[in-house]
Amino acid sequence: MRKCTKCSEEKDLTEFYLDRRSADGRQARCRKCYQIYNRARYQKDPVANSRWQRRYRIDRPERVFDQKLRRVYGITLKDFEALLAKQNHRCAICSATEPGGQGGWHVDHDHKSHAIRGLLCHTCNTGLGLLGDNLESLKRAEKYLENHANITPQTFSRKNRSV
Repeated sequence: MRKCTKCSEEKDLTEFYLDRRSADGRQARCRKCYQIYNRARYQKDPVANSRWQRRYRIDRPERVFDQKLRRVYGITLKDFEALLAKQNHRCAICSATEPGGQGGWHVDHDHKSHAIRGLLCHTCNTGLGLLGDNLESLKRAEKYLENHANITPQTFSRKNRSV
C-alpha cells in the first residue's frame, strides 16, 4: 500500500505507475491523479506537448518501437528480433530479405486469437490483409493463378475481343 501525494488516498502499489528513479520503483502520484495532471498539462499547451512527443519519437526510435510491440502485440523488441533471426531475417512467406514499404517488418497475427504467426514483408502482409486472412480466398487465388499460368499477351488482346 502507498499514499498518493496528490489525493492522499491509500492505494495498492499497482495503482501507481512504474518509476525507476524512485526508491520503491513507483511514482508518487496514483495513476488517476497522474492522468489528470497530464491531461491538464496537454490542454495548457498542446503545441509544446506535440513538439515534445515528436522529438521523443525521433530521438528514441527503438524505444518507441519496443513500446508499440508491447502495447499492440504483447512482445518485446528482443522477442521481435529473436523471431526475425529464427526466420533468417526473411519474410515468412516469400523469403524476401527486405521488408519493403515505408515501415519495417510487419508482425503477422491471427485477428481472432491474437497469436503471432511470424514476420512478413509489406507485400505479403498487404496480400493477406486484402484477402481477409481467409484460407479459402487464398486457395481460390492460387487456383486462379494456376489456371491462368499459360496466358500469353495474344490470348486476351483488344484485337481478339468481340464486343
